[in-house]
Amino acid sequence: MACNRCETVLLSEGPTCKVHGCTCGVVQVTSGGMTIRLTAEAFLKIAWTIEEAALKLVEEGGFKTQTDTPQNVH
Repeated sequence: MACNRCETVLLSEGPTCKVHGCTCGVVQVTSGGMTIRLTAEAFLKIAWTIEEAALKLVEEGGFKTQTDTPQNVH
């Protein structure tokens, strides 16, 4: 999943993670000291699953964090 001449672009950055896309087709998700490298297809499937779980947590009132509920949940 890696190439020798990768060029990355920052796709998104939030308070807890950064997401970079690479010219070799890999998406890197970094949070703290951990980086997960995924194919674009795997990243999209995971993102949709996490979005679905986040929506359910918010709808059911089970979203408990030290900060407010996310404002930009779609």
